[in-house]
Amino acid sequence: MRPSTLGFWIRELHISRTHRTKGFTSVLIVQIANLVHQTSGGISRTMTELRNEYRALGHQVVVITPSDQFADHTDENGVRRIQLKAPKVLGWGGYRLIWRRRQLKKLLIQIVPDVIENHDQTTLWWLGDFAQKIGAQSFVFSHESLSQLLTSHLKNLWLANQLADNHHKRIARGTQNFLCASRFAALELERIGIQPIQISLGVDHAQFGSNQEIRNLPHQVHSRQHTVALVGRLSPEKNPFLAIEAMRKICEQRWDIQLVVIGDGPMKKNLIKQSVGLPITFLGHVADREYIASVLRMSFCSLNLGDRETFSLSTLESLAAGTPAIVAKSGASREILASGCGVSTSLTPICIAEAIESMLLNDKSVVREMCQTRASQFTWEKTANTLLQSYQNVEFAHHEKVSHDTFAFGQVA
Repeated sequence: MRPSTLGFWIRELHISRTHRTKGFTSVLIVQIANLVHQTSGGISRTMTELRNEYRALGHQVVVITPSDQFADHTDENGVRRIQLKAPKVLGWGGYRLIWRRRQLKKLLIQIVPDVIENHDQTTLWWLGDFAQKIGAQSFVFSHESLSQLLTSHLKNLWLANQLADNHHKRIARGTQNFLCASRFAALELERIGIQPIQISLGVDHAQFGSNQEIRNLPHQVHSRQHTVALVGRLSPEKNPFLAIEAMRKICEQRWDIQLVVIGDGPMKKNLIKQSVGLPITFLGHVADREYIASVLRMSFCSLNLGDRETFSLSTLESLAAGTPAIVAKSGASREILASGCGVSTSLTPICIAEAIESMLLNDKSVVREMCQTRASQFTWEKTANTLLQSYQNVEFAHHEKVSHDTFAFGQVA
């Protein structure tokens, strides 16, 4: 019978951890996230691109996410993918939540990670403390501003800040390794004396920067001369309804501009009803990244109206495609822009409409070059190297580790 006490399993780690030798050190990184699924946007994309870079550099990666049933397999890139059975969260657009801590703890003890990459600071806040107990290092991605998230629900900035501060202090008792991709994300941590590790995210320049024409344009796209693109999850924090109302304002004066929306989410049905009679096309979730890139390339501007973004991959992808972006004045999206690459605007239909029309005055070839020059400063290789440097600066315990391929993950169901 296998002993079940945490103390026993922690003692077992001392015979499982790798002895670190001079030269190249392979790191075993475990990425964990709640609230992700097949149509998730930025978090899933970030995790995917980072693990591809880690593998290319010779590191081992295990990914743990929730699903409707347990699964354990190794993909074509050599990444171990474990899905834990978890329930859906009502009213959260189909997202699932790993809530059985004991199951996840046993799994992590078996894997023997060097680094736990936590991509959910809200529901997996306890991982830092547990990582310490098993001799691993925990790094927490700040994918959202808790202060902004709570303010949107509570409508009370002071209370929201207090709750966010308390939550971050609780996480900090387990790890001080917070990862922020923008100054906007870092501010709420610096407010309580935490100095996060600053990183930047990346973009696939070969994919978004090519000159390939759009393929198989759906017949339902309105034949207007100018196209605006909106790529993102159709959920309240992204403010997609403002794009619809901005188009309504534009159509009071002109009918040569159309909006193409790529993405799915809980607001989709209402947005479609809201857009009746307007030149707006909803393409839903599009898995083909080349197709998304081609839509961005054919557009004269893109919209990202989320005002709580801690980074905006869709904005960066737009710039990589040579298309300027219109973003919210609040949030991190504006930090990505540079002169000539778009504008930040107040979140009112009139202001957004004016910003869209102002983009028509640009010299498209000049703007394309400026946008792509700015985007070239962001690469996933740079992101991964920055993270790995942080991970490998940690002094690991000098114990032997068995390759993760030897563990019977399927037994932990």
